[in-house]
Amino acid sequence: MTNTNNPAAGWYPDPQNPMQQRHWDGATWTDQTRPSLPGQVPGHAANAQTFGGAIKEGFSNFANFKGRSSRRAYWFFVLFTFLASFAETLILGTDFLGLVLFLPQTAAAVRRMHDIDRSGWFILVPFANIYWACQPGAATPNRYGAAPR
Repeated sequence: MTNTNNPAAGWYPDPQNPMQQRHWDGATWTDQTRPSLPGQVPGHAANAQTFGGAIKEGFSNFANFKGRSSRRAYWFFVLFTFLASFAETLILGTDFLGLVLFLPQTAAAVRRMHDIDRSGWFILVPFANIYWACQPGAATPNRYGAAPR
């Protein structure tokens, strides 16, 4: 009988060495490793761990409700959406941008719940969703995919 909670077999970031990837055979980690790709190395410009990278990730996945989003990338995107909406309200007196950013923010929140191995529907639970969004995600793959970098 197959365990449905295990992610698919493939290459995932190595929890012990972020500069390499380790092969997951669908049930256990193997001894096979390979170097990480440039965009997957922590601190690389394409990484969502920077403020600009988090904004880019948020908009490039604006309707992606699958996968995971790191705690840092999620909160950077929340900060950006708050600051952008606040600035628009001050300058123009409207909050049209809040409506435009609703879908990307919702998708980011769902991916954040996935990072802590919870269903995306948990974003609808008042106050608890804020607590969960502040919790660190699992460093290993879960049922929603590989750990974000």
